[in-house]
This record gives sequence, C-alpha cells and structure tokens, in this order.
Amino acid sequence: MEPTDVLALIIASLAHDMDHTGQNNAFHVATSSELAIVYNDKSVLENHHCATLFAAMKECDIFGALSTAQKREVRDLMISMILSTDMAVHFKNVDRLSAALSAGDLDLSKRDDKSFVLEMLIHSADVSNPCRQERVYRLWTDKVMAEFYNQGDLEKRGGLPVSKFFDRDNPNVPKCQVGFINFVVQPLINVVAELIDIQPLVQNLR
Repeated sequence: MEPTDVLALIIASLAHDMDHTGQNNAFHVATSSELAIVYNDKSVLENHHCATLFAAMKECDIFGALSTAQKREVRDLMISMILSTDMAVHFKNVDRLSAALSAGDLDLSKRDDKSFVLEMLIHSADVSNPCRQERVYRLWTDKVMAEFYNQGDLEKRGGLPVSKFFDRDNPNVPKCQVGFINFVVQPLINVVAELIDIQPLVQNLR
C-alpha cells in the first residue's frame, strides 16, 4: 500500500456515511425522494455521501500537496470504497473475494485488485458491529434499531409497507440481529480473516 492508499482509506472511512438521512436506499427509491431522483435510484445514499465529501473538500483542499495524477487516483479510490458500502453489492462481492482467494487470483500490485481489497475492508468495518465486545455491540444495536423504527414510522405514515424488523410495535431484535450475523456479517468476516489477522473480531463475532 502506498501512503496515498492509506490516506484514501482513512478519509473514505470517515466520510462513508456523511450526511446520512437516517433512511435506507429502498426508502428513498420507494418515496422518489430528491436524492433518489438525483442519483437515478442507484446507490442513492452512497453517491450522496461521496458528493457531500467532495463538496466539502472544495472548501478545504486537504489533497493540495498531491500531484494532479495522485489526486485523481485518490478520488477514484475513495469513490469506489464508499460506493462499495452499498448492501446491494454485498453478496456479489463476498462471492468474488472468496473465489479470488480460493483460486489465488489476487495480485495487490494490480490497482483493480488492491482497490477491491480496500473496498472489502471498509465494507467489513461498516457492518462490524457484532464483531465488537458485547457491551459496545449492544449500544450499536440500540442505535441501529432506533433508526429502523424511525423509518418504519415514516413508512406507516406514508402508507408504505413497513420494512421487515422496522415496526416498533412488533419488535424482534434477537431475530433481526441473529439473521444479520449469520447471513451477512459472518460469511464476510470469515473471508476477510483469510486476508488479514482479525482474530479478536472473529472471536467476538462467534
């Protein structure tokens, strides 16, 4: 990894949910929100996070010391990393990483392969609440469920079907979290653990 790769990863991590609205992409698409219209229903929030980041950076050019080529490289990398946090590409990317590792096809000297690995790292961090110590994980769960219920309230008021697990009047936090762990987080973390040593996180998850 080059220093610019590390810089891109840190900034993308900080900004990956920048100016989040508190609702998910499906809600924006279902309600034809202003953001959904701007981004044509494609990775609505992730595109918004990127745009918000780069708008802020026009006011504070932290990459001023980089060459034009480096700036373009860092920008492209940050965009790909932030867009990769869209859950719509989760299962496809987990399968791709697993297949690449099994076949020994990853070559981190290639820009595309390096970018893909960094995308998987930031996505892993994004969904890693259950990999924290239980005290911390429960705090995150409370925050996540509050956000879900708030969206469920909006769906009820708008006459929309209430998303699964988003109905505060019919809560089932254990089923929601166990499903999230078994079907989303664990398969991802198991694959990423073949790339880097995250054994404490794997142990917490188990």
